[in-house]
Amino acid sequence: MSPHPPRRKPVEHLEYPFRPTALKFCLRSLNPQDRFNIYAFSTGVNPFRETLVSAGDEIRKAADEYVGQLQASGGTNIHAALQAALGDDPRDD
Repeated sequence: MSPHPPRRKPVEHLEYPFRPTALKFCLRSLNPQDRFNIYAFSTGVNPFRETLVSAGDEIRKAADEYVGQLQASGGTNIHAALQAALGDDPRDD
């Protein structure tokens, strides 16, 4: 054994593959009366739908397909994604 820890890549050079397992579990756990949206983000924000949607079977299937097509790329503009999500206020309906 070497007394030195293994060399690691600097954080900015690490590649993190997108793993949708947890998100897909969440989609399967929704009840039909639940409302949701998904905000994919990198340098920009791409919502699944323009507003919150009810979690019916067809919408959950479409959301599962949407999640399955997502790929990790670009930056991590979580600020814009959170602003968009917080702007999706169910009290506006």
